Amino acid sequence: MGLSKNWDLTKLYPSFESEEFKKDMKRVKDGITEAEEWAKLQLKDTSNVVEKLSKMIDIAEEQMTLHWRLGSYAQLTLATDATNETALGMLDRLERVVTQSQVLLSKFTRFLGEVENLQSVIDSSEKLKEFDYYLNEVYKESKHLLSDDVEKAVAELSLTGGNAWSRMRDMIDGTMTVEIEQDGEIKSLPLPMVRNMAYDKSADVRKKAFEAEINAYKKIEMPLAHALNAIKGENITTCEMRKYDSILDRTLENSRMSRDILDAMLSAMEDAMPDFRRYLKAKAKYLGHESGLPFYDMFAPIGATADMKYTYEEAHEFLVDTFKGFSVEMSEFIDNAFKNSWIDPFPKEGKGGGAFCANLPFIGESRVLSNFDGSFSSVTTLAHELGHAWHGHCLKDFPVLKTNYPMPLAETASIFNEGVVTDAVLSKANDEVKLAIIETELMDATQVIVDIYSRYLFESKVIEVRHDHGMSVKEMKEAMLDAQKKAYGDGLDENTLHPYMWACKSHYYIPELAFYNWPYAFGLLFGKCISEIYKKTPDGFVEKYKKLLAATGSNDVYDVAMMMDVDLTKKETWQNALNGIVEKIDLFCELVKK
Repeated sequence: MGLSKNWDLTKLYPSFESEEFKKDMKRVKDGITEAEEWAKLQLKDTSNVVEKLSKMIDIAEEQMTLHWRLGSYAQLTLATDATNETALGMLDRLERVVTQSQVLLSKFTRFLGEVENLQSVIDSSEKLKEFDYYLNEVYKESKHLLSDDVEKAVAELSLTGGNAWSRMRDMIDGTMTVEIEQDGEIKSLPLPMVRNMAYDKSADVRKKAFEAEINAYKKIEMPLAHALNAIKGENITTCEMRKYDSILDRTLENSRMSRDILDAMLSAMEDAMPDFRRYLKAKAKYLGHESGLPFYDMFAPIGATADMKYTYEEAHEFLVDTFKGFSVEMSEFIDNAFKNSWIDPFPKEGKGGGAFCANLPFIGESRVLSNFDGSFSSVTTLAHELGHAWHGHCLKDFPVLKTNYPMPLAETASIFNEGVVTDAVLSKANDEVKLAIIETELMDATQVIVDIYSRYLFESKVIEVRHDHGMSVKEMKEAMLDAQKKAYGDGLDENTLHPYMWACKSHYYIPELAFYNWPYAFGLLFGKCISEIYKKTPDGFVEKYKKLLAATGSNDVYDVAMMMDVDLTKKETWQNALNGIVEKIDLFCELVKK
């Protein structure tokens, strides 16, 4: 029996019409009503505080589990079928339920903020001690609360504000088709399929795909610009109302990390930009370009990987065999993910671009979306997303309230997995294959360091301007080009940059998040820190690594890293991680000269 070409969502629910789905929808609504009645009677004062906090934890645990499960089913359905009207309607209904729940949880947060000597209260109860970190995080949030009426208004207005704009953007992206010339005729293809042509071994195909993609964005630039303006405007308004100094400060607080960690990382990244530009210029010269690398050749395969093609079944076998050398447990975990339909692998009409992993702790599994095209890069993407799934696996036995890890740590396991795959191939490679593998690794690293830096600069600019006015399409394109020039420098041909990168990256359009860019750089570099520790001291590493991942749901970023004696506040920590990439750049430059 072959591997499934679609993921299986029936473990969540058989269908939207199933009794299981209807029952949970009723449970979540009834639970909110019952909890609201309880809160009215019990949260008038802080008497019997231990009992009340315990009850609040039970309510929050049940509500979060139900929201997560119901919402995941609707969102995952839409991820592969953007026009599914039943899922769209159900997601709209769920968002209204979530709004009610947010208002309820804000009452809990306000109550917690009024508890005196909170730590002493926590220490007096075994149950509360289990949720020590969660309770203290909620206590911090209480300092940014608005009045109950305003909290309710903000939550309800978000349904027709940022959330609506975000859904519109995803629908446009998921249903967009691109006209492109192939084999002498004009074809209309899904946007993700055309984006994947950036990895094609034919220079003509890559260039035509890039030009077709740019032309396609011209048709949708106006609504996407409006969406981005609306979402960032909402971010600014709510941050000001909640008394955050800035959107970035709110993101850092939600990320459980300090500004000095971010500054140390960004400073090290800026110092490394000339080395990445050396790589880009060397690749450009290898491909016959004299004025830097054109954007359409950013992902051009070099050497043996141009012919390294994998079927989905071969990718499965390769990953299972590769991870046996690291951990038999992880190898079996990956095998299980393929064989039990956790993955939706291929591009298709109505399916979103890119790749992601959705952890589903309430069923002890994950679901992985990819747009697999048979390239080595798409194999490493599968390894990356299965790293996220492994992270979820390490947290699956915890209460849901202890499984929510911050954005910076979200990429740790995925980046580590990429390193395992790359190192395994390099260890057996001749110079031609080694060049190809190193180039693929550097291509990805350039995206995560240089392009992520350009996205950070762009988003910073959008937020700065949005304080004054909504940006026009022209301003957005100019801001993106300026950010790319600052990040890539002379590594790219400035005449063929990508002015619409703000349109194709969904991260800008997540209403509840901002600056979902630098966490990727953090993940890459921290993942490399962890990989170096593994290479130096492999004995006993797997168990330490699993404990580190399990700790991400209940600790600050700094404390998690210190479990491996990694001090994130020191610039040299980040420089050491980048040095490993620079060594690969040096080797790449030597190999392309041969």
